Amino acid sequence: MSITTKCQTIINNSCKSLVKYIKVANVSYLIVKKEDTISNLLINHYDNRPTKEYIEELLKIGCIYHQDPMEVTKNKTIPKRVQIDKIIREGSLLKYFFYPRVDSIDHIDFKNFNKYIIYQNQNFMVVDKPHGINIGPIVDHLHNNFTSFVKDWLKRENNNINNNNNNNNLGSKNFNLYNPHLLDSPTRGLCVIAKDPNFLSKFNKLLFDKKVSKKYKAFIPITENNENIEIKPGIYKHFMKTTSYSPKILFDEQDEDNSFKECLLNVLKVERKEIYVPLGIKDVSIDLLQNDLDFNDIGKGNLRKQTKKLLFNVIDIQLITGRTHQIRAQLSKLGFPLLSDIMYGGKSLNHLLTDDINIKNQDSLHYPKMIGLISFNLSFQCPITKENFNFNISNSK
Repeated sequence: MSITTKCQTIINNSCKSLVKYIKVANVSYLIVKKEDTISNLLINHYDNRPTKEYIEELLKIGCIYHQDPMEVTKNKTIPKRVQIDKIIREGSLLKYFFYPRVDSIDHIDFKNFNKYIIYQNQNFMVVDKPHGINIGPIVDHLHNNFTSFVKDWLKRENNNINNNNNNNNLGSKNFNLYNPHLLDSPTRGLCVIAKDPNFLSKFNKLLFDKKVSKKYKAFIPITENNENIEIKPGIYKHFMKTTSYSPKILFDEQDEDNSFKECLLNVLKVERKEIYVPLGIKDVSIDLLQNDLDFNDIGKGNLRKQTKKLLFNVIDIQLITGRTHQIRAQLSKLGFPLLSDIMYGGKSLNHLLTDDINIKNQDSLHYPKMIGLISFNLSFQCPITKENFNFNISNSK
């Protein structure tokens, strides 16, 4: 099954080298000098004129924003996403992403997509988001995200139910979905997706009041540099400098202006684990939650391939505060960067699997699509029904 849009195909065919390595949204701006349609304005702006089909696909996937001139709005406004080709006034601003980032979705199992659906009712869903995909829309793409794929799955399920004439009480059929909380693209794990705006509002308050418990498993490769360093259970505190960029910078003490954000995490448990990794496997496909090796399984599935045993410290963590990249930054500060978290000093899967120095050097230039971090437990009281929920993924399904 292919979820690839026309725009992805156009981009991948004509601008492959650009798209492959873009990690930060590449934004452009255009002040409209003459009233015209969005497509004509952008086509005529370039010497190497893009096709109208390409601009229409950029509109469709949410890459173009529009802001009316001040004499129209009377107040300062921000550009708003526009998805139809319309006439734009002179003096307006177009903000657009000509080369939107497109994550590969080859590793997502669309044939067995229901394995990612942990729970759903009429108010919300809980999903197990894979590594290597955003949970929700990003500034330069509305559809290349896991929630969009969940929406497609819901529509198919609804069609099957209608075809079988079964009753269904899993919510309205408008298929509007909302993301009350986020999970980094390279991180796997449990996320709530809201179906109902009322639930969304109330769940957001639970998050604000810190009444949602989130636990993570962090996978730290044991290497010569850290095999004798011990991390013990307990609460760890750091202070994060407020920046709009990453990697985030942490300090042991608050600054004089009291402007740093406090970061608190609770290390619940630390254990050592052997993980058998098939050589040549893509990092997004590794099963970090695999059960201990059963010798009866040798020669079956991935274990038919040559494998290498990697040793990890697996750390169970409960977040107390929820800062951007908090776990990644704090563990790196403590000397325990996550598997494949190159941004914070971690070694990639390829780096651990090979002795080829050329592969290691090349690998360090690109951020992997997965890191050794999984949100494995999520618990809260439903703000609508007051029912207590405790969701867990302990091993692969």
